[in-house]
Amino acid sequence: MKIEESSVRLDASHSYARRQEWESDTVVSFREAIRAADAALELPPEKREAEDVRRLLQDLVAAILALLSGEKCRSDERLPEELPPAARRGGRAIEWQTRTREHLEEHEQTTVSAAGEVRTADGRAIAFNMELAMCRDYSCTRESVEQGRVEFRDPLVVNFAGNAAALSNKRFCFDLDADGKVEQIPELAAGSAYLCFDSDRDGRIADGR
Repeated sequence: MKIEESSVRLDASHSYARRQEWESDTVVSFREAIRAADAALELPPEKREAEDVRRLLQDLVAAILALLSGEKCRSDERLPEELPPAARRGGRAIEWQTRTREHLEEHEQTTVSAAGEVRTADGRAIAFNMELAMCRDYSCTRESVEQGRVEFRDPLVVNFAGNAAALSNKRFCFDLDADGKVEQIPELAAGSAYLCFDSDRDGRIADGR
C-alpha cells in the first residue's frame, strides 16, 4: 500500500484542581493553673504548713535585714526541716493543647485525541481516530494534637544598691528547676544578689528547690 496523502489533527487538554482546608484550635489553661497554685497555698490549719511558710518568710526577712544592718540574724522561730509540699510546687505553670485538622483534595485530568485520514495510491481513503483520557483523584485528612506544659521558676533577686537590678554578660551553670539539667544563668551586676535557701544546711545550694 502506497500512501499519497495524509492529514492528522491532535488535541490535548489538562486540568488540575486542589482544595485544602486547615483548622486549628488552641486551649491555654494558664488562668486555671494560677488559681490552682494560689489555692494550694491555703493549707489546712491542722497540718500547720501555712504557719511553717510564715516562719520561713520571717527568717528570710530577718536574714536580709541582718545583711543590710550588719547585725547578727536572730530569730526565736525554728526553721522547718523541709519546705511543705505546697510551697515546693508554688511555681506558676501554663498548659496548652493545640488540635490541628488538615483536609486535602486533588483532582487531575488529561485527555488526548487524534483524528486523521490517509489516501492511498489506488484511491482508497482510510480514516482513523484515537482518544485517551486519564484522571486522578486524591483526598486525605490529617489530625494532630500537640500539648505541653511550662512551669516558671524565677529566682528572687535582692538589690542592695537602690537602683534596679541589672544582669551582667557572664553566666554560670545552675539547675534552676531541679530537673537534673543545668541552665545558663546570667550573673547579676554589682549591688545585687540572688536570694537562696539552704534547705539541707550543708553550706551549698545544689539546685533551685
